[in-house]
Amino acid sequence: MTTPTSRLTPVTPAPTSPAAQTAQRVLQQLLHGFQTADLPTVLGCFAEDAVIEYPYAPQMGTAVRLEGQAAIGQYLRHALQGMPPLVFSQLRLNHDLALGVHWAEVHCEAPVAGTDRTYRQDYVMRFELRGEQFLHYREYWNQLAAREAFGGEAAARQLFTATCLVRL
Repeated sequence: MTTPTSRLTPVTPAPTSPAAQTAQRVLQQLLHGFQTADLPTVLGCFAEDAVIEYPYAPQMGTAVRLEGQAAIGQYLRHALQGMPPLVFSQLRLNHDLALGVHWAEVHCEAPVAGTDRTYRQDYVMRFELRGEQFLHYREYWNQLAAREAFGGEAAARQLFTATCLVRL
């Protein structure tokens, strides 16, 4: 398997506007933090009052909405501990600069330790920045892929469940 960062090159044309360049840089920093399970790097990508939303999380019994860096940190601290080494690729970015909204698509693969399974996931992210940090981040993903790769609903839920569950 190639090194995680070698496959993160965007497949879309390089952004020309400063706001789009910043969005690409911040997203790549976030993905690198996830690839290396580096919680300080991941948290540094979020503003103190940031909000993360996982609209499809109810099917997994996990956090739907995290408000503030403390809640984000509590949730991700648990999730990053059990996560296999993630490899992101096929990064695509789109920007609505008039609204300050950015969209990204990225593919992820990771071998699941102790099994012959591979976690394969395609993520869609919608985000807004304040400066060089996420202010609002919404991530769409297929919970069935997690269930399959991690050995069923209970095992997948255990990986992602934290004590800071917040429902919309």
